[in-house]
Amino acid sequence: MPESSEPGPSNQVAEPEAEPFVPTPKVTGSDYYIQPSPEEIRERHLSTPGGYCHRVDNFVVGRKQHGEIRFIGRTDVRELDVCDAVQFDKNQVIVYMDESKKPGVGDGLNKPAEVTLFNIHWNDNLDGQEQQEQQQQQFEMMLRDESERQGSHFISYDAASGEWKFLVDHFSTFGLQCKTLAT
Repeated sequence: MPESSEPGPSNQVAEPEAEPFVPTPKVTGSDYYIQPSPEEIRERHLSTPGGYCHRVDNFVVGRKQHGEIRFIGRTDVRELDVCDAVQFDKNQVIVYMDESKKPGVGDGLNKPAEVTLFNIHWNDNLDGQEQQEQQQQQFEMMLRDESERQGSHFISYDAASGEWKFLVDHFSTFGLQCKTLAT
């Protein structure tokens, strides 16, 4: 009996099911990271009715040895190119360097966030414990003043770890550009 060229139950080839599109954020810099991870966001997006990428709670973007940002509340991270939107450099962070890509206040990443910059140390050139403590206090006051000048709200400074935390209402360039820092 001749073989039939028409598809039938015995000669149909099952095609693999196409992966559903998930608009997860993209992280291309090897020292950049996000929390939750792209894999966790994808998993939650697929298992949450209505999706998840447009409402990620307390989304974090960080760069090893530089700092991290925790965006307060729900953040829309659909198809976000993290390394294009966020640049950490020594002692500063810039979100939306390209002003033409910056959304209005409250949209995208241009929203309230807690910023932590790492390795912020004063230029420790004094001898003696008392002088160092005095210089540390002066440095913390300078960070408080710098926070206020930039329109952010100082939270804390840990001299031992070099972590400076502050709160922003929206984004511009935040950080230090002074000569009192240790290199």
